[in-house]
Amino acid sequence: MKMMNSENEKKRGIALSVFLILMMVSNPITAFSYFTSVDLMLEMIPNASKTIIYFLGWLSVLNTILSFGVWHWNKQSINGLYAIVVVIFIINIYLGFGVLGAAPGLMGALILYLLTRKKIDMFD
Repeated sequence: MKMMNSENEKKRGIALSVFLILMMVSNPITAFSYFTSVDLMLEMIPNASKTIIYFLGWLSVLNTILSFGVWHWNKQSINGLYAIVVVIFIINIYLGFGVLGAAPGLMGALILYLLTRKKIDMFD
C-alpha cells in the first residue's frame, strides 16, 4: 500500500467536502444565535440556563474549528467532533428532550463516520 504524504494525493470526495462546508457555515451561525439570542433560547428551552446556552454556543465554535481540522486531514478533529456530539446528546437529555428527542443530534456523527470510514487511513 502506497503511503499518502501529500494533501494533493488525498481525495476528500464531494460528499465529505459538502458536509464539511455545511458544518463550517452552519456552526458559526448557530454559535452567533446562541450568543445573541440567549433570552429567546431560554424561552424555547425552558429547562436551560444561560450557562448552558453559552456553553452550547462555545461548542458550536469548537465544532467550526474541528470541522476545519477534518478538512485538513486531522484525525483528532474527527474524534473531537464525536466527543461534542456525545456531550450535546447528554445535555439534550438533561434538558428534557428524552432519548428519542435527542437522537437526531447523533446524525451528524453518523454522517461523519460514513463519509470518513474508508478514508480514515488518510488522516494524520
